Amino acid sequence: MSEIDQYYQLLGITPGVTEEELKHAYDNLIQLWHLDLLSPDPRLQQQAQNKLKEIARAYEEVSSYLSGKPKKFKETEEENQAETKLSQNETSPNLEEVKPKRKLEHLYPVSEELEQKNENKEIKFTAGSESYQLSGSTPDLKTFQKGGNKALFWVVGIVAFVIIIIWVLSKDQQNRAIREEKSAEFYNNRGVTFIKEGQDEKAIEDFSKAISIDPNNSQAYANRGYANYLKLDNTKAIEDLNKALNISPNFPRAYFLRALVHMSNTAYEKAIEDLNKAIASDPNFDIAYVRRGFIKFIKNWDDEALTDFNKAIGLNPKNVKAYLYRARVYIRKMDYESANSDFEQAISINPNDAEAYSSRGYMNYRRGQVYKAIDDYTKAIEINPKHSGAYDNRGYIYLDLGKYQSATKDFKKAVELDDKYVDAYIGLSIAFFRQKAFEQAKTHYQKTIDIEPLSREGADALERKKGYFYSESQKRSIKAILSLIKHQENQGKEAKFQKKDSLEERPQPLKKEGSAESYNKLGSSYVKSDQYDKAIEHCTAAISIDPSFTTAYLNRGYAYYKKTEYDKAINDFKKAISIEPQNAIAYGWCGNVYLAKKMYEEAIHYFSKAIEINPNNSVYYFNRGLVYDVKGETNNAILDFQKSCSKGEADGCKKLKTLGRIIDCPKCSRKLKVAVGIHGRVSCPFCNYEFEIPEN
Repeated sequence: MSEIDQYYQLLGITPGVTEEELKHAYDNLIQLWHLDLLSPDPRLQQQAQNKLKEIARAYEEVSSYLSGKPKKFKETEEENQAETKLSQNETSPNLEEVKPKRKLEHLYPVSEELEQKNENKEIKFTAGSESYQLSGSTPDLKTFQKGGNKALFWVVGIVAFVIIIIWVLSKDQQNRAIREEKSAEFYNNRGVTFIKEGQDEKAIEDFSKAISIDPNNSQAYANRGYANYLKLDNTKAIEDLNKALNISPNFPRAYFLRALVHMSNTAYEKAIEDLNKAIASDPNFDIAYVRRGFIKFIKNWDDEALTDFNKAIGLNPKNVKAYLYRARVYIRKMDYESANSDFEQAISINPNDAEAYSSRGYMNYRRGQVYKAIDDYTKAIEINPKHSGAYDNRGYIYLDLGKYQSATKDFKKAVELDDKYVDAYIGLSIAFFRQKAFEQAKTHYQKTIDIEPLSREGADALERKKGYFYSESQKRSIKAILSLIKHQENQGKEAKFQKKDSLEERPQPLKKEGSAESYNKLGSSYVKSDQYDKAIEHCTAAISIDPSFTTAYLNRGYAYYKKTEYDKAINDFKKAISIEPQNAIAYGWCGNVYLAKKMYEEAIHYFSKAIEINPNNSVYYFNRGLVYDVKGETNNAILDFQKSCSKGEADGCKKLKTLGRIIDCPKCSRKLKVAVGIHGRVSCPFCNYEFEIPEN
């Protein structure tokens, strides 16, 4: 595939497009990829920045290809003007036949000569066979170049001179009006070009010139507002967009751009209001639906987000970004089949969309298909070798697989592409730590602290602020690295207290990384062999080394549960939840303990929370069904056993065979128990009323 064909694919266009179609495709892509610049995830922000650069390069190359030569934009309006030549009839100065073309540049040189009287500029014209040359000052007899009737020529010269002056001044006035009108358009259009080239300052200068010429130019205000937004000057951006809307209240693009600014300020409600107005003004504004859907996705309004993405795709079936964002919603709903279908569709539209492969890699990682995820990230890197996010994500998979050298290589590449990439520096420090290169681990983690001071507090603080996700083992590594850094900082202070402090009070040598893990593994093995006291002892040792070791709390809580020390078990499971609020296992075990304590409402609450986090776990449905069965809520129990059975839980299927369902007689309202699978007409034994039982 040729290079120009790759650019066509990147822009989502085919050979034969017009300049207007090319510009429309470019504008759509630019607007869509600005979505990720607003994302709370720095990885997405970096990916968006890289993608925008690719799109701009592709646009310039295709535009040049269509025009047959590189596009060059001159710096001043005067450079764009052609010289005007005024020719007159050789036989007589017939001014009626002198009709200059009505273009922006006409007559500027003539008017300038008339204004500069002190420079003796000359005006030439012909009359019959005679040539005359008049200076800019008052003519006298010396100005005639040939003899003849001097008085006659004097009169003719004066009359001609006056006529030329009057004509030039009138035409100049008309052309100035034309110039002013066209200059506003010229400066506005050139400003748009500067934006595409990333020259925001020059763009703002041109938009300001357009506004000074035409104060009611809403397009120029909107464009300047967008340029200020790109410069991160949101205050000026809002001011300009407000002016644009005051001039043109039904300007959908201005509403759309103002929504961008509100989003960057996290004022999502205002952004939605503006997007609603943009859509009301232009119901076919597919990018506005994508933007609104993205906000709803951020706010976890998944069903409403799907509605907007569906609408955008209906309006524009080739809107790749709509497919990619809809896939994210499906991933969060754990509907991986639908998400994968959207990724396939996006890739079929644009096979060279690195972001589609990268996003699908994230989905495959989420569903546990790590090698497929690696393949997707690798493909994304092949398409876009500067995709720092793909390197970073693949690096974390290599960490999980224990391939530390591969992880190190990927993280180094990510920080080479973006020296402010906090998450990649953290991954690099973990990789060095796992390879026992402790000094390098400390050095690279210290860089994250310099970039993001919150890193000093560890992975939990970063997760709360930035939305990163770290596995439990990664968090433990980070905690150990921070301990190394803290220990190094305290070494200088240690000498001051050596004489008066006991050995126990001074900083102790750090335990080897992995010791908490080893204690926990021993505790887990004691649990499996029913040696619960030893299990509790070893898990407690692991927790003393690493108080955030979630698995150690779960193992110790299980040991307490088996010893029927239910309160201690609940304390451990709740501690695990406080460390990892999305740990479904901890919620499930809380439910088990409350069921054992016959605290049924609490048990239902915790089983329901476990199901909310992991709706594909058949055991949680089965256990909640048991609680409903004990409480006599048979219909609810049947529903849970049915879900459990459908997800492969054999005990759930057995319960369904023995458990009936409760229905109400429509006439006497008595409770009737009906076997599972029974439907059709039955007779109430209490009032002999016959009625239809719907199929279960």
